[in-house]
Amino acid sequence: TLGARAGQVPAPRLESSSSEITFRTREAGRWTLAVADLRPVELVLAGLRPAATVRATINGVSSESAADAAGRLRLALPARAEIGLEFSAP
Repeated sequence: TLGARAGQVPAPRLESSSSEITFRTREAGRWTLAVADLRPVELVLAGLRPAATVRATINGVSSESAADAAGRLRLALPARAEIGLEFSAP
């Protein structure tokens, strides 16, 4: 898988963001962060296992999304958002 050598567990990482991000916590399996911009924000995570499930809570509304075959996940966020991400166990 991308970002992992044999025997290593893939770890999520921030690949890109269209806005500045403030990380509140960044623990194994869970991140909390905030974004603030004048327009909607796109956040791209990488380093996930293909089809890994990520639970995203955006401004209090929860949903689940799956990483693509390359282990990436794109999130479309409002211009101002408090985000909680929970990554599924490998």
